[in-house]
Amino acid sequence: MKSFRTEVENPVVEYDILELDQKIFEFKAGKLDEEKFRSLRLARGVYGQRQQGVQMVRIKIPYGKCSAKQLRRIAEVSDEYSNGNLHITTRQDIQIHYVSLYRTPELWAELEQDDITMREACGNTIRNVTASAMAGADPNEPFDVTPYAHAFFEYFLRNPICQDMGRKIKIAISTNGKSPTLAKRLRQWLEAFLPEETDALLDKLYVYRNKLKGDFEQKVIAMNKLTEKLLEQDD
Repeated sequence: MKSFRTEVENPVVEYDILELDQKIFEFKAGKLDEEKFRSLRLARGVYGQRQQGVQMVRIKIPYGKCSAKQLRRIAEVSDEYSNGNLHITTRQDIQIHYVSLYRTPELWAELEQDDITMREACGNTIRNVTASAMAGADPNEPFDVTPYAHAFFEYFLRNPICQDMGRKIKIAISTNGKSPTLAKRLRQWLEAFLPEETDALLDKLYVYRNKLKGDFEQKVIAMNKLTEKLLEQDD
């Protein structure tokens, strides 16, 4: 199965990396269905780009905690496998663009030297667990949430139930009830740049949000009815 040597000590992680390497060559040889390969690579943090022949690699930084050693490793990997540019996301991930698909297993193996994972960074999985940047330092927090965020991350990583879910799930942990919500930040931004249109724009967004919520609730009801019907058939 090995087409290159890794220095990863964890056998579970090494298997993941070598499996990705094997599946890439199976896909290129026409031995693996495109949709199956897509699901597998996404669950391993490899995301297609519009540019032909290159991929975006997404790195999970659980609850935003990253050591100086890990940052140096990520920077070195970006220089070696891409153009040296990094993209920090709003969900505490780091993305590297313009990576050759064939080199993604090697890149992943390099990252794992400092316990940095790409596993379940994309696809229909439990995505990166995020937390407040002030966690552990917020004077208003009842307790430090970072150990709980880390426990969430470790529990769901490679959990069989998370490998091919119907939809992606994103978890965020707040330090206290007074943390600014996205809605508050959106209003503040609109009032700063579009003060005369703020209320009208928010009204339209709320109408759209309620429509989406209603559609989702109807789908849940339909799914529950289908599940009950299938269970009755099994009985």
